[in-house]
Amino acid sequence: MNKPIKPCVCKNCGLLCYDNFCPRCGQKTDTDRLTFRSMARGLAAAIVGGENGLTHTIVQLFSHPNRLISNYINGKRKNYFAPFPLLFLALAVCLVVLQIATVDWAGALENFDMSIVKDADKATAGRLLQRTRAIYTFFFRYFTLISVLLAPILIIGVRICFGSAFRRRYNWAETTIMQTYLLVQMILCASALTLVACVVPPLQYAYWLLPLTGVVLLVVDTHGMGGASVWRRIGQSILAILFTLTIQTAICATTLLFAYLV
Repeated sequence: MNKPIKPCVCKNCGLLCYDNFCPRCGQKTDTDRLTFRSMARGLAAAIVGGENGLTHTIVQLFSHPNRLISNYINGKRKNYFAPFPLLFLALAVCLVVLQIATVDWAGALENFDMSIVKDADKATAGRLLQRTRAIYTFFFRYFTLISVLLAPILIIGVRICFGSAFRRRYNWAETTIMQTYLLVQMILCASALTLVACVVPPLQYAYWLLPLTGVVLLVVDTHGMGGASVWRRIGQSILAILFTLTIQTAICATTLLFAYLV
């Protein structure tokens, strides 16, 4: 004999349900609060059986990102593509774009005037310039992968800079979901910029505006979350991005120093 199901309200459409699935929209009725365990189960289900609403999710991610993130965290997940599979797809798209792009990633060093270097130092300067170009090429070509690896820094920065009210309202797993969707936005924006830079090469230098884009996206994505005013949220977003960039710069500087010393 099957165990009776306790009546519950579907978090997606609001219908009173007596089964494991909502008879109106089909969403599971056991969409409890996000935890890392539930996220792992969702990722496994996405790999095996797929998720619904990829196109809808992409459109919503750039038109109403705060509503998408809020709905997903609060249990309305039926029509949204899960964040981690979406991140992997966005990263795959970016890697394909970088393979077909013809952008000169280290072009900023192309016109370096070697005449200002003393003759005795030109050999050393040439080696340093070559190494710098190689390092720039690596960081620009794989900056999406680097961003994913540094995602925990951004999550920590948001948890610190957005204050205690935000931390009480959202746990670590929910904050991870927010920043995963933010990374998807950043990667897709960078991919689009890469394609445009192939046609208009000077736009490759616009990559330095991506941190500003990150601030804007973070402000929009967190609209209505934590109860902060828009100006306070702007300040919190700037601090979170600066925190992330500071740690990232320290890591890059250490890598550069190691490359010069080797």
